[in-house]
Amino acid sequence: MVNNFASLFKEVILKNKCVFCGACIASCPVEAIEVVKNKPMLKGVCYNCEVCYYQCARTGIYDKQFIEEKKFGRRRERDEVFGVYLKVFKAKATDKNILNVCQNGGAVTSLLKYMFDEGLIDAAVGVKRDENWEAYPFVVLNEKDLLEVAGSKYMVVPTLTAVREAVDYLFKKSIAVVGLPCQIEAVTNYKYSLKHPLKLGNKIKLTIGVFCFHEFKHAEMLNFFKEKNIELKEVTKMDIEKGRFKVYKGDELILNIKISELDPFTREACKICKDFTAELADISVGNVDSPSDWSTIIIRSEYGLKIFEDAVNRGYLTAEPLEKLETVKLLSKVKRKNALKHLKETAEVKARK
Repeated sequence: MVNNFASLFKEVILKNKCVFCGACIASCPVEAIEVVKNKPMLKGVCYNCEVCYYQCARTGIYDKQFIEEKKFGRRRERDEVFGVYLKVFKAKATDKNILNVCQNGGAVTSLLKYMFDEGLIDAAVGVKRDENWEAYPFVVLNEKDLLEVAGSKYMVVPTLTAVREAVDYLFKKSIAVVGLPCQIEAVTNYKYSLKHPLKLGNKIKLTIGVFCFHEFKHAEMLNFFKEKNIELKEVTKMDIEKGRFKVYKGDELILNIKISELDPFTREACKICKDFTAELADISVGNVDSPSDWSTIIIRSEYGLKIFEDAVNRGYLTAEPLEKLETVKLLSKVKRKNALKHLKETAEVKARK
């Protein structure tokens, strides 16, 4: 059986499992897949190479622990509820320019700045937004770009399409990727899947995953802001902290609600995701279990540990060991439990039809 784009479309896209990460679009060797109405669609000839299918994080073709063993050299222990890891820290940027624009300590921006300054990367892949909070994939090339992409957007875009842009059109050779757990899982397949696009995978030097419980439907969120009389052009920051969704206009907090009020806007694909902490990243970053102006850092790979420790030693970050991760463990368990429950309920509904 050939697992081509038609298989991907039938098994993932039609069933609303697509996380819209952009992995299939970027990996297609003949560039036959494009974005149409926020979904990957075939716009050219499919040559049945199966590459797109094998990169997708939702085809279920891989056991995640199989990928863990290939990337980290071992599978997670029973008590590692948020995946394989080496060390955990809380960290904070030392650069005032970064602190002025960052989210929760600015660790991600600081790590990337260190790698740029040391010549370890010549590009980074992330997400940028316009004044109306319309987000889009972006290739970061310098410190100015870094400061412009800082902060969370809470809008899903096909981030990994920027990997192809960096490699094929900007001729970059050493790339860092910042993404959500689903995006990190897909981009990890670029290196370790059975049919990997090595021209992309070999260029990726570091992955930084961002904690994520779920993302929101863009159109519905825009309507929600209109109902709340919030002018997005005036919004400078959105944040999720201690179970609340907060929106800022400069230093002014203009919206502070329970995150559960946004449950109706959760994307369908997010409901089956079991990964809270980006378990396949080299370094995972969030704001849970650390003070609000610090980042929680989970170091998973040896290379990730080297980069982090070098950045601290060179003064880009201040860091302290983090002993307790009770909330991270709890949310990891809750997300996994919710996903399994949703999958079971969906299967039962199908069985009744």
